[in-house]
Amino acid sequence: MPTQDELDQLPAEVRLELRDRHRAERHQWLNSLGILFGVLFTAGSLVATGLALRTSQEDLRNSQDNLRVARESQLTDRYAKALEALADDDTTIRLGAIHAFNRLLTDSLRDRDAITALLAGFTREHDPAPTIKQAKLPEEPSTDIAAALTTLANNPHPVPPLDLHQIRTPHINLPKAHFSKANLNDADLREADLSGADLTGADLTGANLTLADLTGADLTGAYLTGADLTDADLRGADLTGANLGMSADEIRQIAKTDERTKF
Repeated sequence: MPTQDELDQLPAEVRLELRDRHRAERHQWLNSLGILFGVLFTAGSLVATGLALRTSQEDLRNSQDNLRVARESQLTDRYAKALEALADDDTTIRLGAIHAFNRLLTDSLRDRDAITALLAGFTREHDPAPTIKQAKLPEEPSTDIAAALTTLANNPHPVPPLDLHQIRTPHINLPKAHFSKANLNDADLREADLSGADLTGADLTGANLTLADLTGADLTGAYLTGADLTDADLRGADLTGANLGMSADEIRQIAKTDERTKF
């Protein structure tokens, strides 16, 4: 950098040029410093925003975890209360428990298998005992049994299959029931309404289906060996691949069929 004496010896226009250049360099340095501070400020803001976002995400995860725990606790409490009510001696209270389980089937997928097995067991245990002769069976199932079967029929549950073997529920109304692969062997389903029901692969071995309405029912692959189909309405039913234990002509002689019935 030149001394002051050297600068004084320079022509005036050169000194002016040097002074202007010096001012320009100082302004440029100040501008660079300002830009640097701006970059640092922006970076700091980004870091602060990132930390705030991370904190917000952690808070959101914690809130979601707390909400999930609270919901699971609520579902567990509802399940326990419904289970207790199902064992009550009062039919009305049992009916309320079945409706509660019906709602839980939608609200708690993890409990679906347990609830369906529970209601199937309830039906088997509370239908008329085998010691009651057929002639003395009630005209229709009790309201709680009907509600339990309706709940099961309205909720598809292919796995695990329902176990409803030997149930005694003549005159039950279960149109469009979802009973795929259900165990219904030796069941008393006389005059039952199973129109449009999904009975694919169902085990109806030895079942009493006298006068049952099976119009439009899907019985493909079902097991019907030994089943009583006397006067059953099979019009529009699909029995493709079903194990019938008799010929199609024999079924036509004892049951109602039409050109839509498939064998």
